[in-house]
Amino acid sequence: MPEYQPKYRWKRRQVKGHQDFAAWDGDSEFGRIVLDLTTPRNGQWIWAINHIPWQ
Repeated sequence: MPEYQPKYRWKRRQVKGHQDFAAWDGDSEFGRIVLDLTTPRNGQWIWAINHIPWQ
């Protein structure tokens, strides 16, 4: 069985005081996931997606 090869990359964004990651497909950033620490959803992850270049 071949070793798992992830299709996308995640990069930590440099936002002071936040856990914030960007999703990358090659050279295209297509989304972010951020740990919410400021709203009534405190402690939940929020996913934001941009235009998906392959669709």
